[in-house]
Amino acid sequence: MTTLEELEALATKLIDAQEVLAKCEQALADAKLRVAVLSEDLIPMAMENVGDFGIKEFVTNSGFRIKTGSKIRFNTKSPILHQWLRDIGNAGIIKSNVIVPFKKAGSDAEARELQEQLTTEGYAATFEQAVAWNSMESLIKRMREDGKEVPELKSIDGFEVKTTQVEMPK
Repeated sequence: MTTLEELEALATKLIDAQEVLAKCEQALADAKLRVAVLSEDLIPMAMENVGDFGIKEFVTNSGFRIKTGSKIRFNTKSPILHQWLRDIGNAGIIKSNVIVPFKKAGSDAEARELQEQLTTEGYAATFEQAVAWNSMESLIKRMREDGKEVPELKSIDGFEVKTTQVEMPK
């Protein structure tokens, strides 16, 4: 049988473990922010300003290979983005889900029809859509390469972030 003192000791250990976990989670969040600031802001900016001519790839004297680029990101659940994809004939990359307890899903039209039918029958069904960010990034890059008109990313809930890759010397 457990004594009250043993129970209190276990509760104290739990509180201590939760405090350690909270500190670790904060340290992780801080580290992620430092990585983002360095890789998305400081290093790309420094690379652009090296010698006033900007470079995309560089190998340091100590052998570090530094490469900058950019990635395109979107609010993948944006109705504005989804409508633009439909308008340009790329609705096929929109993932549609009807969310019900048994997780039935279908295509865009089928999902909406099922959601409406279930709502009519008294179910609390919702309709959600999303686009994978990597599908959007590939589509935009392909359109740019093909010389097709691409709207300002902000107008379709997208944005571009700078990236950095650093390889250690071998």
